[in-house]
Amino acid sequence: MEQDYLLKIGNKNKTIMFTIFVTIIVLIELFKNIVNIPGFDNSIILFIVEYMIITLIFLVYAKKKILTMKNVFVFVFSFMLGLSPIFYYINMGEINESHFTIIILSYLALAVGMNLNIKWKNKEICYESKYRIKLEDICIIIGLISLISNVYYIFINRAYLLSGNLEAGRTAALSSNGILIVLMNIVIPMIGLLFDIYLKKGSKKSLFFVIIFIFGSSICYLIQGTRTPIMKIIILMLLIYNFRRNIKNRTVILIAIMGIVLLIGMQVVRAQRSNESIGFFKSLLNTLQNGSVNLQYVQKTFSEKEPYQNGYTYLINLIMLLPGEDIDFTLWLKDKLNLDFAGGGVTPTIIGESYINFGNTGAYIILFLIGILINYIDNRYSYNKSEVFWICYFVTIFIDSFRGGIANIEVNLLIYFGLYFFIEKILKISNKKVKEHSNEDSNVRT
Repeated sequence: MEQDYLLKIGNKNKTIMFTIFVTIIVLIELFKNIVNIPGFDNSIILFIVEYMIITLIFLVYAKKKILTMKNVFVFVFSFMLGLSPIFYYINMGEINESHFTIIILSYLALAVGMNLNIKWKNKEICYESKYRIKLEDICIIIGLISLISNVYYIFINRAYLLSGNLEAGRTAALSSNGILIVLMNIVIPMIGLLFDIYLKKGSKKSLFFVIIFIFGSSICYLIQGTRTPIMKIIILMLLIYNFRRNIKNRTVILIAIMGIVLLIGMQVVRAQRSNESIGFFKSLLNTLQNGSVNLQYVQKTFSEKEPYQNGYTYLINLIMLLPGEDIDFTLWLKDKLNLDFAGGGVTPTIIGESYINFGNTGAYIILFLIGILINYIDNRYSYNKSEVFWICYFVTIFIDSFRGGIANIEVNLLIYFGLYFFIEKILKISNKKVKEHSNEDSNVRT
């Protein structure tokens, strides 16, 4: 893809500006306690200033195209957590100073990792196209199995899901259904693969099943009261289409706005199905400040009341896959925070999860490493045509970690790698058989 940068400045000048901005943030954090702005709350003002400065780091390295992998992660971070303290402060009027600090320094660590000048090797991977078994047929079969699993899940849990209190019902339905839930979500990557096949080859069969799977899975997810899978389908298709066709910036902005409206709208409907009355703008405010609310609960509990977990939280959702009744990470955290409310658990954000395990320093290191990973992914998305689906699907999974932590995406990552190796293995075996038959034919002719 075209690498056209927004600012026409050389790499040396970019490095100088990068260093200046990072230095300014560090100096503000070191000396902010002695800064006094008469008539204002220093904390919130300095937070906004620092956040804008760090965002300028991204602007220095920004490309003209809005829809890049780096921008997707920056947007999700800001929407889910980065700007939450501002909306929380507007609503509540006060906030803890340490809360501002951990968000700003985590955002800075993410920015540094994402914009390091790393020379990645761009090795184009080309796959054989002559297979006895078509990828399209594999996707259709797996997609149908996954869709049937969704219908079966709704059927066996209809008493919970249609009870009149959706929040409590869907939490009860999740219990002891770990493997089934994994199977239910496989329809999402199948939609992405078939959509990519349609864009590359114009297959009407692929388009037909994309429509069937989107329609069927969306109805199932709405009955189940879950919004995330629907948003993942939209994001996955958007990223794939952008690579294959290039979406205009104005269209990207319009789709982002419509996506937010859809997300909040589904939240309002879910609340109504749980006998709660909430308006659209109140729901929007709750969503925007939710990351800040949950992170503050985490900061107040660990390590004063609960010890740092040293990585244990990364195992909780994996244990759920074993036979027997177990609670997931968000419900485990809800119990640790001593919170009592109807419905699901607590999503701690990626910063909160890192803090639970390793404290402040751990949060900064993990966000820095995630920044490097995003740097690599953005590079692969720009240069590698053969891997575009797998890159887009990985991003669709990973952005959810900004809201719920890495523990919340582990199962989906297992699906990701499992599908990758399963599909590649089948295609390689099929290709090997094709070659063997070709050799036999040539021997007969000889």
